[in-house]
Amino acid sequence: MPYGCILYNAGYDVVPCGTVNHFNEVVGHRLPDMFILDILLPDGNGLDNCRQLRKNEQTAGVPVLIMSAHQAKQDVEAKVC
Repeated sequence: MPYGCILYNAGYDVVPCGTVNHFNEVVGHRLPDMFILDILLPDGNGLDNCRQLRKNEQTAGVPVLIMSAHQAKQDVEAKVC
């Protein structure tokens, strides 16, 4: 499993989604214990995904970890704020 190997090897059930479309498809079929979102995806934005999750009654209470490969703090803050 190329994504989430550390979590997978620790015994967690990991479902990697490389695009927003795939993420939305998976979320429609199963509810995880936690979401780990990247800010930049090929077809969208993890922050927009997070906002959608918070608006959805079924996913509003699921913890979300958001990460970014951006080094510059202002790049991330510009997307969050």
